[in-house]
Amino acid sequence: MVLNTLVQLHGIDWQAAGLNDLGYPEGFLGRQVKGWIERYYRAQTDDIPEVGPLTRWLADHIPTSPAPSLIHMDFKLNNVLLNQDHLAQPVAVLDWEMATIGDPLLDLATTLSYWVNASDPEDVRNVLPTVITYPGFISRQEFMNLYAQKSGRDLSAMHFYMVFAYFKLVVIIQQIYVRWVRGQTQDERFAAFGSRVRSIIHYAAQLVEQGRL
Repeated sequence: MVLNTLVQLHGIDWQAAGLNDLGYPEGFLGRQVKGWIERYYRAQTDDIPEVGPLTRWLADHIPTSPAPSLIHMDFKLNNVLLNQDHLAQPVAVLDWEMATIGDPLLDLATTLSYWVNASDPEDVRNVLPTVITYPGFISRQEFMNLYAQKSGRDLSAMHFYMVFAYFKLVVIIQQIYVRWVRGQTQDERFAAFGSRVRSIIHYAAQLVEQGRL
């Protein structure tokens, strides 16, 4: 299953594999938080009240990362090829251009930010439509529980990682939306991306207020 593939990826001995030059794990998470916040403000179009408190919370609550591992940085179902005769069996992982050595829990959270539950708010499900809401898929919480069991990693800080993963999604959508606002693309589909940014920002801010997933 896809979960096992992610656990196996994070379990690779990257030093023995000669991947020491692939990334800079020291301070990785802090650089990620700083960089994605800066990207948002460079692409900002609308004044969304929750953004300021959310970005301050992220900057002030960076947890201590676990031991670094090889991470994909965009591990999701549409970057995995499955055996057509056994759909629960992945046979290849695609799109490795962002792979690096860094925090495996950020990689996990990035995956889970796309792992939408049927019980998630309608706005979130509309922004991130996915087959995962159909019967037969495990829930996001079940995915986390199994990952913790199979990897042996402590997921007590996953609240931060999930908030940050949703913020990363916001930045990606905002970077597309600003191109439409500036007239750099004429694709009318992007006109709705401003409301998508607001929806995910609101959801991430709600997670901060709740203090839990």
